[in-house]
Amino acid sequence: MKFLHNLDLFGISYEQPYMPNKKTYKSSFGGFFTIALYSLSLLYFVYKLHSWLIGNINPKSTQTYQVLNNVDLQLNYPLISISFDQNTQQLDPLNSNEMIIQTNFVQIFLVVNVEAQNNNKIVLDNFNFSLTNSQTSLYPTQTLIALQICDKKSSANCASDEKIKQFLELSGISMKIDMNFLYFNAQTNQFERITKSLSYAVETDVTLLNVFQLQMQKNIINNGFLFDNMVETQVVNDVQIITQSVKQAYFQNYLNGLIAVYEFNLNQLAQIQSIQYTKISEILADVGSIISTLMMLKGLAIAMNTYLLEELLNQQIISCYYPQFKELSINRNLFGQIKSVQHFNSQIDLIEFNKFYTKAKQVALKKQTVINQIYEISRLQFLVQLSIDKNKISQSHKFGIPLHLDFNNRSNTIVPFDDSIQASDRDKIYGNEDFNILTLENI
Repeated sequence: MKFLHNLDLFGISYEQPYMPNKKTYKSSFGGFFTIALYSLSLLYFVYKLHSWLIGNINPKSTQTYQVLNNVDLQLNYPLISISFDQNTQQLDPLNSNEMIIQTNFVQIFLVVNVEAQNNNKIVLDNFNFSLTNSQTSLYPTQTLIALQICDKKSSANCASDEKIKQFLELSGISMKIDMNFLYFNAQTNQFERITKSLSYAVETDVTLLNVFQLQMQKNIINNGFLFDNMVETQVVNDVQIITQSVKQAYFQNYLNGLIAVYEFNLNQLAQIQSIQYTKISEILADVGSIISTLMMLKGLAIAMNTYLLEELLNQQIISCYYPQFKELSINRNLFGQIKSVQHFNSQIDLIEFNKFYTKAKQVALKKQTVINQIYEISRLQFLVQLSIDKNKISQSHKFGIPLHLDFNNRSNTIVPFDDSIQASDRDKIYGNEDFNILTLENI
C-alpha cells in the first residue's frame, strides 16, 4: 500500500480556507471581468470561424519560377478563337461553303467549331502541348495555324473568284484573336477565365507572322480541412507575342497566298504557385493566442481580488480585538479610498480613523504570517507555564470530551479517566458545548 501511495500522481495540496467552505476569494469585480474576457474571446472565435467558413481569410500563396525539361500540358477549354471584324459580314471569309480564308493546322489534334452565320469564328479546342519532343511526349511541341486565300486546287468549297477579289479589295480589314487564360480565385476556390483580345490589320500582299510563347502555370493547392489535401493543376495564364510581317514569298515552298501564320509553343520557364488554405487547427491556434493575450489582463482582476481579500481579512482580525469595529460603516470611492466613516448616526473623524486603521492593518498583516502565529503561541505557552504546574500541562494531552453514542449534550468528567490525573481535575465537568466555546461566531 505504501508503494501505491507513493505512485499516486493525483495528490492534492491542502489549502486552508479563509472562511468556512471558502478556499478561493471571489468578488463581483472579478465576476464582471470574467464575463467581459470570455465574451470577447467567444466573439473573436465566432468572428474568425465565420470568416473562415465564408472564405474571407486569404490563403498563403507563394510564387516561384522553375525551368521545366519535360511536361505535357492538356487544356480542356477553348484557348484561342479567331474572327474578322464587322466590315466583312457581307463577305464572310470563314463561310464553310464559300471559303475566302482557308485554315491549315500543322502538328496538332484539334476540334474546330464554326459558330452561327454572320458571327463566324475559328474556335480551337483541346489545345495540347508538350515541352520537349521526346519518346515520352504525348503532344506536339509546336503548333502552326496558317490562314491563306482559299486555293481551289486544295479545296472544293472555295468562294468564287469575284467574291475573293471583292474581299481583297476591301480596306481596313482587321482580324481579332481572343485568348482565354485561367486564374485561380483563392476566395471562391475556383478557376476564373480571363480573355485577352488582340487585333491585327490584314494585308493581302504580306504575311503576318506571330509567335505565341505560352506561359504555363502549375498550381499546387492544399485545401484540406484538417489534414493536407493536395490538388495539382496546369493552366496557361499569360503569353508573350513576337510579331513581324514577311513577304508571302517566304512561305511559297509550303503554301501560297498566306495572310497570317500563328506559331504556338510553351515557355520552358514555368510559374509554380503554391496555395495553402487555412485549416481549422490554424484558426483554433490563432484564437488561442488571442485568448492568451486577453487573459494577460486577468492580472488586473487578481490584483483587485488580492486587495479585497486583504481588506476582508484585516477587518476580520481587527474585529477580533476591537468588537465595535464591526459596527462602523466605512464608505469608499471607486479607487478604494475611504471617504467617510460612521458609527450608527455619528460621524467619525476621518483623519484620526485613518491613522488608527493604517496602524491596525499593519499589525493585522503581521498576525497573518506563520512566523508571527508561532511566536504568539510560544508566548502563550510560557504564560501558561508561569501560572500552571508543568505536570498539569503535560497531562493536557489526556484531556478530552467524552463521546456518547446517543450524541446528547450531557456533561461528564474529562476523558480518558486516568489515575495519573489528579483527583481535583477529574471532577471538572466538560460537555459538547466546550467544543465550540472559543470558536468565532458569525464567521
